Order: sequence, then C-alpha cells, then structure tokens
Amino acid sequence: MYIAIASGKGGTGKTTVAVNLAVVSALLNKRTRLLDCDVEEPDVHVFMKPEDVEEKAVNVKIPVIDEQKCTKCGKCKDICEFSSLVFLNDKPVIFDDMCHSCMLCLRVCPFDAITLKDKKIGTLRSGYGVNNVLLDYGLLDIGQVAAPSIISQLKDRLKNDTNNNVILDCPPGTACSVVESVKDAEFVVLVTEPTRFGLNDLKLAVELMRSLEKKIGVVINRSDDNDPLIEDYLNKENINLLGKIPYLKEAAHIYSEGDILVKKDSGLHSRFLTIYSKITGEVES
Repeated sequence: MYIAIASGKGGTGKTTVAVNLAVVSALLNKRTRLLDCDVEEPDVHVFMKPEDVEEKAVNVKIPVIDEQKCTKCGKCKDICEFSSLVFLNDKPVIFDDMCHSCMLCLRVCPFDAITLKDKKIGTLRSGYGVNNVLLDYGLLDIGQVAAPSIISQLKDRLKNDTNNNVILDCPPGTACSVVESVKDAEFVVLVTEPTRFGLNDLKLAVELMRSLEKKIGVVINRSDDNDPLIEDYLNKENINLLGKIPYLKEAAHIYSEGDILVKKDSGLHSRFLTIYSKITGEVES
C-alpha cells in the first residue's frame, strides 16, 4: 500500500495522521516506511525519534558557461523558462537560485560552451524510529527554493522497496512540491478541520487531486462529531469520509509532549485503526 497524506493548508493535523497511521501499520506487523516530504519544515522525526540516522547531501546540476566558447547567440537564454540565464553587458550571467536544472540550455547550445556543476541544496536523512518504522526525511537548505528536487530524490529511495506499506507526509497546500509528493501514490488522504477556512482549502486540495486523477478520502481533525459544514460538502462531491479525530485536550497534551496518540490513548488507537482499515479497503477496491 502506497498512500499520501495531504491538506489544503498547514495546521490541519496532516502530520498527526501520517505518523499515527504509520504506527498503526507497524503494530499490525506490516513493514512500514514513512517519508516526510515537507522538506521546508520537516517535523515527523520529532515524533518518530529515529536512531542511527544516516545523512546524505542533495545536489542538483547547475550550468557553467565557458566564455571562450560562447558566441553569445542567445539560444540558451531564449529557451530558459525561468529567466535564470541572461546576458548583461553582452556577458552571460546565471542566477543559480532561479535555475530548475532542466538542462535545456545545455542541449540547445550549438558550440558546447555549457557544462554542469553540482550545487548542494539540502540533505536526506534516514533511520528507524518508533515500532521499527523506517523514516526518510529531507531538509531544504536555507535560502534554497528547489523543494521538488529534494522530494524527488527522497522518493527515489522507494525504488525496489520491500516494505508492505509506504506513507508519505506531504507539504501543505497545493503547490509543485505537493504534486511531486503525491504523483505516484495509490491513494491520497486529505486532512481538514471543520471550519470555513478548512473547507475552502479542502476544496482547493480536492480540485488538485482530481486534476491528477487521484483516489481520495477525507479525515476531519479536531472534530466535535457534528461537522455539517464539511460533511455536506463531502456528500455533495461524493467523497468518502474516512474518519474523525475528536477535539480533545488529552490529545493536544500528548501531541505537545512529542508522543504518539495511538500509543497513549486506546480510544484514539481505535479511531486510527478504523481509518487505516477504510484506507486499505479503498486501495484494494
């Protein structure tokens, strides 16, 4: 099973759902791998507490122009969609932070004046955490903007993966980093809260997932078990409600201590087990 946990905005409880589903999976004796794809602000490791963490630098390719070979024909500049390559005073200038490493400039240069160099943009980390869940997470370097590149390299670790279940904790929102995170998932769980802001951002997330032709279901966090605002929308759009996580002071306390809900509260364990079972049914259907 390969699922992604996403949300239309931050703060809905997406990471809470991802972490607890991973632990439920492990408690069911499933080999489980959890990826934190929120590489700008990763926090899954706070709860999973991985040990013996391995670390690897993430590099991308950046063009370098040999001015002795460059004839200033401008083909490289013209093909760059991100204006990361310009000519100033008839001299080629590359803005590394704007480059998306597409390498089109290299391909169109008729004089082989462009080569590539490595540029570090972040770090990948990996280690086994709570209940022997394998956690992989990335961290984007300060000042860098290429989050999708780190997410892509993070997901490359899934090639030939032998774990029964893979769970991705996506970045919040609906930007490119979310698209990169969910594009290979079998099923996407959207986490929302029963407010008008929550509904608005849920609609944006649903629109994105439908454009990507993803199977989806919804979890309502901080619920008081009477959430007509969200449920009326789900019924209208024929979207399955996977479950609700109640608005409990005890849950907030467990979370604030960096602990995991399903290991501290039997009632919450039961709710997450039900959500897990419904997701499994959706994936297998």
